[in-house]
Amino acid sequence: MEQAVIGTGGEGKLPALRPKRTVLVWAVAGVLIIIVAVIALLVWHQKSKPTDTDDAIAAGLKASQTAYGQGAYDVALADLNGLEQKATKKSDKIAVYDQLASIYTTQGTLDKAVQYYGLKHTLDPGSAKKDANVLGSIYERMGDNQKAIEQYQLALQYRKSLPNVSGRKMDIDTLQGQIESLQGDTQ
Repeated sequence: MEQAVIGTGGEGKLPALRPKRTVLVWAVAGVLIIIVAVIALLVWHQKSKPTDTDDAIAAGLKASQTAYGQGAYDVALADLNGLEQKATKKSDKIAVYDQLASIYTTQGTLDKAVQYYGLKHTLDPGSAKKDANVLGSIYERMGDNQKAIEQYQLALQYRKSLPNVSGRKMDIDTLQGQIESLQGDTQ
């Protein structure tokens, strides 16, 4: 079988490509690339897809927030206690602990509020300074002025580290007043 040649302007002859084989190679390569892309897309989609548990926890958190907002604390607590057992993700546990702490604070069950803030802060230490004002208030209500002062001082440091926005000075002044008042009570 004789190969066809392609002229290159008279300087030499190059063998012609076999069109059927080239097309077949490119077609197979293209199909393989598509298959690999589809598999990669399916794997990515499966990893990014929320699980039934994620959906249930998100729905439970929303339901408990709604119940809490309506003053149905027992319903919210029941929802959250169930979620506490189901939550496996750190972010879900933090959200559950935060809501439990808020409800117990509102109900006046302050020991439990402190307990759940502690659990939250164990998982998310950065949130301790953000919650310090609330904890200061809780300790003050419990009559533990020394711990209240410590929390208010932490809250004061945090407020001072924030950008200068409307209300920041008032927050700082209020915290300083609370600290001074409690220091006067402990002396």
